[in-house]
Amino acid sequence: MKSLTELLYLLTEVINPNSKPNGISATELKKQIMNFGYSNKETLDSLAWLQNLDHIEYLHGKRRYKVKQRHLVKTMGGELVVSGARGSEMIQQMKDQFPKQVIIEKITIGDYFEFERVEITEEAANGLTVFVGHIPEQETSLNIISDIKSQKQWVDELDWIEIDGLPFTKSDNGKIFCPVLMKNLSQDQTKQEFENYFRKYPINLVEKETTSFGLLLLCRKTSEGKWETASIEANKLEEKRRAKFFVLREAGAFPFKWDNEKSTLKIPKFLKLPPNLSLALCCAGIRSVENNAERINYKLFDFEIYSGVNEDFIGQFGRCIWLED
Repeated sequence: MKSLTELLYLLTEVINPNSKPNGISATELKKQIMNFGYSNKETLDSLAWLQNLDHIEYLHGKRRYKVKQRHLVKTMGGELVVSGARGSEMIQQMKDQFPKQVIIEKITIGDYFEFERVEITEEAANGLTVFVGHIPEQETSLNIISDIKSQKQWVDELDWIEIDGLPFTKSDNGKIFCPVLMKNLSQDQTKQEFENYFRKYPINLVEKETTSFGLLLLCRKTSEGKWETASIEANKLEEKRRAKFFVLREAGAFPFKWDNEKSTLKIPKFLKLPPNLSLALCCAGIRSVENNAERINYKLFDFEIYSGVNEDFIGQFGRCIWLED
């Protein structure tokens, strides 16, 4: 298992939020992490998880990463978890002051990471404001999610244009995401198979490759049997990931599984959430993210299970990613 705790210590040294408030370039940071013994995939995954745990932030416009100032995350269960810049000496100083009220718990994240979750009691938090700042009034997840556009708003802003012929042909370079099969359509199919596919499935997400940029199209068949498309900014994760959920919803495929009694939410690994929604989901509990395999329509899918997902959170989550009935 790789230690995200040790990596966070390293990042805090490299891009201390006080000395480097604007962080460093994504390219440079990835290079430094790989020098630390991480593969390319482990590097990308570790950065994603540290973002989701609210320790680092990616500045999209500048393509830079920065470590956040130390702060408290208030989970949906009311627990107070320390996030942001971290060093081993800082944790020890906190424990020296409140030996029984600073609780360190090892959790597992993803396929190959472990992390030390640092929780403190309210009494300790009031005595450690110099380290962690003030206690949030509202649960952190609800603060994050309140600023996220609803899926209905996003869909209402799409600009649909009617086209002649099929939205994707054998000669196009790229891929098709089929929401019914919940996978990308194989490029090995014949021209006739492509045409038959589009007759059968009236909603798709098409990614075409051009010489200079990626073109992402939502495609749906009208009641008159014609096709209309809406262009999506392929370089923005928010847009790309929302588009995939839109076609799933339109196809009647519902891949989420919420357990009210256990307060857990199960999501297929292939369905990455928009970045801020992913952050809100992780901050709901900041516990181990468990892996699980389950069959949907006779096909085995890998799932991730998140904790702390109570009724208050799931209602807001649904608003952000799913169209209301």
